[in-house]
Amino acid sequence: RRRVVARMSIRTVEPFAGAAWVIDGVKLWWRNPRGFAFYGLWLGVLGILPSLMAGAGTQIAVLVQFIALIASALVVLALFYVAREVDEGRGAGPGQLFRALQGGNAGRLLIGVLGPQLLALLVVGMLLGWLVGFEEAERFATTMQQLQASGAEAVTPEALAGLPLGGIVLFVGVALATVIAIGLLTFTLLPDMIFGDVGLLAALGRSVRTCLRNLPAMLLFAVTMCIVGAIAMVVIGVFGMLLVPLLGQTGAGLALNAIFVAVIAPISTNAIYLGWKQLLGPDENADANAA
Repeated sequence: RRRVVARMSIRTVEPFAGAAWVIDGVKLWWRNPRGFAFYGLWLGVLGILPSLMAGAGTQIAVLVQFIALIASALVVLALFYVAREVDEGRGAGPGQLFRALQGGNAGRLLIGVLGPQLLALLVVGMLLGWLVGFEEAERFATTMQQLQASGAEAVTPEALAGLPLGGIVLFVGVALATVIAIGLLTFTLLPDMIFGDVGLLAALGRSVRTCLRNLPAMLLFAVTMCIVGAIAMVVIGVFGMLLVPLLGQTGAGLALNAIFVAVIAPISTNAIYLGWKQLLGPDENADANAA
């Protein structure tokens, strides 16, 4: 019983720990880049698959979107298993892909992956309707597509007049802050369910309490993750210039999106796993403390 209490306790860490999780996540990725790349590329390809199938008809597009959503959730769960395997000195093979389907917990684990995403999507949609309006947002998107097709010289103050630019800027800022907040509040949700064998609602409550108790570390984690993402975007963007003659502008853009996800997703899951391990993971000194 003392072991369980020690394992279930929420720890408080220094603010710099948030940055250390990301840095150590990069180091963990570097220990087995090919193993992480296997899952990362799957996730990247699944992310662009709906765009590739956009012209195949509404029913097929919806089916592909649904399949890609479920498959992406399985890959995200597999990345947490891979992070633990590499962290503990073992290899990262394709066999981890279906680990979430073992043990009868696949349903709640999939809800744990998709739930925060759907919540963020719902909240962002409500913010769009409230701050901009769906009709105004559609008009803005249509105008920007027309300007993009016309070339850079068509972007003039007269062409932008009347567009809800202020509302769009406000919406983007609030939506970004909302998505980050949901991500931080559910920071330990998945590893707690996977490795701590904690139920969905209990894991969600523990994640919220952990985030609020360690808010400086969480914010520094978000900032550091954004910096790593920006660096990766610049490096991959330079590489993408070589792909434009081969794949065209659209094809190169999709390929760069897939590569970016393939790099960032494993680093992010590594950082979250290491953060959970420090905040909520098993206490290796539990026996000594009890004694």
